[in-house]
Amino acid sequence: MRTRIIHAIESYIKSNFSRMSTRQWNQNEPLGYLGLGLDSVEIMAMFFDMEDAFQIEISSGDYYEIHTVNELAAYIEARLRGQSIVQLSGQYGEKIAVTEDGRRITYGEFGRDIKDTASQLKKTGITSEDCVLLALKNSYEYAVIFFAVLECNAVPALADWTAVHELSFIADDSRAAYIISERKGGPFETFAYSGEFMGFEFWKKGEVEKKNWVLQDACLIHYTSGSTGRPNGVVHDIASYCNMITHFRKAMHYTGEEVLLLALPISHGYGLSCVFLSGLYSGSELVMMRQFQPADAIALIEEYRITHLFAVPPMFELMNRVLRRNPQSLASLLYCCSSSLQLHPSVVREFYFVTGKVINQEYGSAETGVISFSDDTVPPKDTNCVGKPLYPRHYKVTEEGELLISSPEKASGYSSGKKIGLWYDTGDLVEIRDEKFFLKGRIKNMLVCGGRKVFAEEIQADLLKIEQVKEAYVCQKKEDSGSCYIKAFLVWEEGVSMSRQEIIERLRSEIDQYKIPGQFVSVPKILTNEMGKVTQQCVENMEKISVIL
Repeated sequence: MRTRIIHAIESYIKSNFSRMSTRQWNQNEPLGYLGLGLDSVEIMAMFFDMEDAFQIEISSGDYYEIHTVNELAAYIEARLRGQSIVQLSGQYGEKIAVTEDGRRITYGEFGRDIKDTASQLKKTGITSEDCVLLALKNSYEYAVIFFAVLECNAVPALADWTAVHELSFIADDSRAAYIISERKGGPFETFAYSGEFMGFEFWKKGEVEKKNWVLQDACLIHYTSGSTGRPNGVVHDIASYCNMITHFRKAMHYTGEEVLLLALPISHGYGLSCVFLSGLYSGSELVMMRQFQPADAIALIEEYRITHLFAVPPMFELMNRVLRRNPQSLASLLYCCSSSLQLHPSVVREFYFVTGKVINQEYGSAETGVISFSDDTVPPKDTNCVGKPLYPRHYKVTEEGELLISSPEKASGYSSGKKIGLWYDTGDLVEIRDEKFFLKGRIKNMLVCGGRKVFAEEIQADLLKIEQVKEAYVCQKKEDSGSCYIKAFLVWEEGVSMSRQEIIERLRSEIDQYKIPGQFVSVPKILTNEMGKVTQQCVENMEKISVIL
C-alpha cells in the first residue's frame, strides 16, 4: 500500500506544481525550503487535498510533525489501515454483514474469515503488489477472497466470469500472477493449474511480465464489458478506490441500517461501487444473489425487507413481468435505482403502478465512478434525466455538448498503460437544465453519413414507432472500400415482417433521407450480455443469424 500512496502523492505534486515536474527528488527530502522548496501555504494546501484524496482527516497537531513525502505516506497508510474492512468488521461486530441462501454472517465472522483467507493466500505464494484475477459468480466466498487479496496488499482484478474466451487475454493484460476462476476456463496460456482454493480453480503463473507505469499504482483493476471490442482494464489507485466508497456513502446518507440486495455482479462497476463496497464499508447488510432471477429477487425483498435496490433496466423489466402475475407492494423499499442503460418510461410507469415505488437513475462509468443520480418521489416525465451531479464543481461541457469529468473517484488509467488526464471525456452528449443532466446520446453512437451526424438512438426510436417492430438496434458498418453505412437489426412481432422498401416508406415520414439505414436485417432477438449491453461480440453473433431484407 505504501508504494501506491507514494506514487499518488508524487503524481499530485508533479501535476500541481509545474516546477516539480522535471526536478529529480526523493521521498525523504523535506517538503519545505530545504528540500522540495514548497512554501507553508503550498504544504498546507497539499495536506488538505490529501485529506480529500484519501478520505482521511489529518489532525491539526500532526500537520507540523510531517516533514517528508515518506512521512506523509506512512501517516496516510496508518489511517487507511484503520479503516480497512477487517478493522471495521471488529467495529460492527455482531451486525449482519452478508446473507446468502438463508445463511447470515456477522461482520465479526466476516473479518475473521478475511484474515484466515489472507493467511492462506500468502501460503500459496501471493505477495505484496501481485495481481490476482478473480472471475467468479457472486458469493460470500467471493467477497471474502476479494478483501483477503487487498489484505495481502495485492491487487484484485475483476472480470466477468462468463467471459471465458477473454480470460487469458485479461490475465496477461493485467499482469496477473494468479487466477481464481469459477469454472474451467483453461487451460490458461502461460498459467499452471494448482488445484482448488475455497472450491474454485486456482492457477499460477511462473514469470510475470513487468508492469507498466499505470499498473504500478494499481489498487484495483476492473474490466469493462468490452462494448467496443475486447474488455478494457480500468485501473484505480488507492485514492480513487477510497473515494469510490466514501463519496457514494455520503451522497446516499448510508447509516449502516440499510439492507441492500446485491443482484448485480460484483464484477460490474455499478454493483461494485454502489452496493458491494459502499454497503459493506457502511456496516449495512448485503443480501447476496449468485445470479439474478426476478421471482427470487422479489421474494428476497419481501423476506429480508430490502431497503435499497440497485439494478439495470432489463432486471426491472423482468421483475415487472413477475409482478404482473403476482402484484406486490415491496413496501420495505426506500430507494430503487437503475443504471448502465437507457431506462424506458414504460418500465418506470409499470413498476410504479404496481409497487408505488419510483425507479431513479444513477449515471457514471468504471472510469469516473458515480457522476449523478436522481431522487424523485414521482415517476419522471423525461427518463433522459439522470439527476443532479454528485460533484457540481468537477464537470464541464464542451461546445459540442460532450461531458468532461474530473471527479475524486476518477480512475488513474488503463491496464494498457494509458493515463487518464485531468479531465476524462465521458463520450456522452448532455444538456443541463435546472442543474440536472439530460443525456442526448453517445458520441460513439453518433454515425457519420455523407459528412452529416446521426444518432443511433434517434434512428432506433423511429424504427420502434413502426408497430410491427418489436426490438431494434442500429450501428455503423464499414465496407472494405472504407466507406460507412448504417445497419439496422430488427426483431419483428410474431408472424409479421416488412420489406426493405416498406420500412423506408414508413421512415420517410419521420426522419430525413440521409438518416435512413443503408441495410436492414431481421434477427430472432437483439443479443446482449448479462447486463443488457450490445457488445461487439453480440453484433458479430447477430450477423451470423441475420436475414437481409
